[in-house]
Amino acid sequence: MADSTTAPGTEGEAPKAGESAEAPKTSETKTPEAKPAVEFDGPYDEDRAKRKIEAQKADLDKARARIAEYEKADNERQQAEMSDLQKAVARAEAAEKALAEREATDLKAKIAADADIPVELLTATTEDELKAQAATISALLGDRKPKTPAPGAKPKPKLSPASGGDAPESIDHAAIAQRIRRR
Repeated sequence: MADSTTAPGTEGEAPKAGESAEAPKTSETKTPEAKPAVEFDGPYDEDRAKRKIEAQKADLDKARARIAEYEKADNERQQAEMSDLQKAVARAEAAEKALAEREATDLKAKIAADADIPVELLTATTEDELKAQAATISALLGDRKPKTPAPGAKPKPKLSPASGGDAPESIDHAAIAQRIRRR
């Protein structure tokens, strides 16, 4: 037989400290049934589904626009609350950041030009790293320097006399006349 101090279904076990000897009443503590997250109200209708999706997209766009407005208003409020000194410090920090970015870009361009490689290939950040990276890339690409004439030298066109261009320095009229007579 079961002890009167034990709960039904737990024969022979004494209740633990802080527990009642009575079993909980399940009829009074029922939880309501959870409704499904999506309610279906008929067969699938593709047009209706598209309309619902478009409506949700429109709602999402509206929410994003409201968020952007709130963020803009918050930034303006923060700017208005800043003192003149804080504003000056913020402008100075922005200018220093822009200057540092410009100097880094100029350094990359200079090193890329010295190594005769495209600046887009350089990804390092420090001068030593950039130089090492440029040397490696230059070695991989090999000798790519175009054959250019010396500065100030006039390039010589590759034209035949009949195609136009520069006239020869001296014309031998007698040789021309002799060739014409032979024909």
